[in-house]
Amino acid sequence: MKCEHCGAEISFEDKFCKSCGMPNSFAAKHIADMEQYEKEYEETKEKVEKRTGGVLRGVIRALAIVIIIILIGVAGNMDEIRYDFKKSQKIKETKIHKAEYDKKFKEYLANEQYVEMYHYINNDNLLVYNGGLYDEYGMFYQCLSDYENIIDYTGELYDNVHREKNNTFTSFNYKETIKNNKNHVASNIASFFQNKKHYIDRTKTKYCEVPKEYQDIEIAALDTMTEHIIDAAMGIYGITEEDAYSMEDMTSARIEVLFEEAKFNGEY
Repeated sequence: MKCEHCGAEISFEDKFCKSCGMPNSFAAKHIADMEQYEKEYEETKEKVEKRTGGVLRGVIRALAIVIIIILIGVAGNMDEIRYDFKKSQKIKETKIHKAEYDKKFKEYLANEQYVEMYHYINNDNLLVYNGGLYDEYGMFYQCLSDYENIIDYTGELYDNVHREKNNTFTSFNYKETIKNNKNHVASNIASFFQNKKHYIDRTKTKYCEVPKEYQDIEIAALDTMTEHIIDAAMGIYGITEEDAYSMEDMTSARIEVLFEEAKFNGEY
């Protein structure tokens, strides 16, 4: 292009004419336009990078969450698989030793060693009687658990009251201990009778999987445990004879009220 002042050849990049030294107005506008284009380009580039960067970070975050969920699911499944494997192995083991367990259980029942039988099942990890082979055994096992709790709470109460009378420790809250103890015992007694009823009801159906020889032995054991519970209710917790023998047909709420209102004997 030519200089508008002297006609000498100049370029758009020349801010001044090399011949006459006058400013090149076209160059100034060209440079301003180029700077504006550069500025707009950089601003647009920054916006695009922020937008795409945010999306990319969002995608990465989402992928990370999905991966974590998958890993958790895999870990959970592995735990379940391990549990199922151990359970199946235990069931196989108990089937192999079934005769040994049956003999031991019969001895416990014959000797009225119900607490010992409960702990034997737990300590040997027999699940619910012979590795959980029969659902009905779960009800009988729960009766053993309730019975064990009743005996345990009663023994604990005797121990605490005995210590209080002999002043062997000072932090004992007599009234609060009696109240809590009666609540626990009443709850377990109610649960015992519910599970006993369910067990007996199941043995009356043709679908019951408990062998007949065990049904008779275990129902007799449940009746013996019932006698022990009734004796404890009358002799220790002050329940009247009439109420004690009626507990089996009472609701859970009624049994709890019965124990709440009864006067603890305090003497054994």
